[in-house]
Amino acid sequence: MIERPAFANDWPALATEARDALERRQAQLPKLIEQGKGDKAELLRGEIRVWRAIAADWAEITDRCRPQTDWADYVSGPDKLEALAISRARCHAALVKEANALPAGIRASAPNVILSMMEQVHGAEVLPYLAAHRRLDCVEAMLWWQEPAQWKRLDTRLAADIAGRWRPASLSPERHAA
Repeated sequence: MIERPAFANDWPALATEARDALERRQAQLPKLIEQGKGDKAELLRGEIRVWRAIAADWAEITDRCRPQTDWADYVSGPDKLEALAISRARCHAALVKEANALPAGIRASAPNVILSMMEQVHGAEVLPYLAAHRRLDCVEAMLWWQEPAQWKRLDTRLAADIAGRWRPASLSPERHAA
């Protein structure tokens, strides 16, 4: 992925999607265990561990505070990349499913309607499609930031953002106004 994704700078949206992705996986686990699908439950536990780390990363970026985690929960960058790539494939499949579920008239007019205007033009009928599209956009942005080429850029951006918001009391304009 070379180009900057649509939601690359909407860090709160990415943090929300990471948290929601974790919660969706956590909600599935009891159902799988109850149904006696231990092998799928074990795979899901691994996904939950990785998504817990991804959600913690984005919480740290947006809230400037990392949630408490155990060192045993450490997840490598390649594991996060793999989880995000799998999620992107799932999100793309979900988007195609939602697009195919749209009435033919909406599908035919969709290329002529700006995505942000679809709800106003077509109403609530397109909300599941728009939600699937937003989820895919967020996962693609998280995947883009997770790529090693973006790590330095993200660190630099965070440092500049923090420097812009934080100012030592000795340099604050209020102290020098008198």
